[in-house]
Amino acid sequence: MKGLDGVEPEVGLTTWAEAMSNLVSNATLVRCYTDDQWNGELDSRMAQIQALYDQLEPLWARLEVDQDQQDLFMEMNHGCGEAVIRAVCLALARLNRLS
Repeated sequence: MKGLDGVEPEVGLTTWAEAMSNLVSNATLVRCYTDDQWNGELDSRMAQIQALYDQLEPLWARLEVDQDQQDLFMEMNHGCGEAVIRAVCLALARLNRLS
């Protein structure tokens, strides 16, 4: 946008925008899917996120990431939206590069 070049959003704004994105994404899924399809999608996403966390946890331990930081990350990235999956994938990629 003109006039906003070089302006970085605050963390709160970024967090709010991601939350809104998750709501829109999940609302779209609810409208487009039957109950069985929705439950299948939900189960699939939850399994994917759990598999990613199963890979993250040993890396956190190996890199001695503080438990408070781990808890904060999980608190900030809860749910089953696409933004959560992206955030966990990015964290996993960063930790893999570090290890």
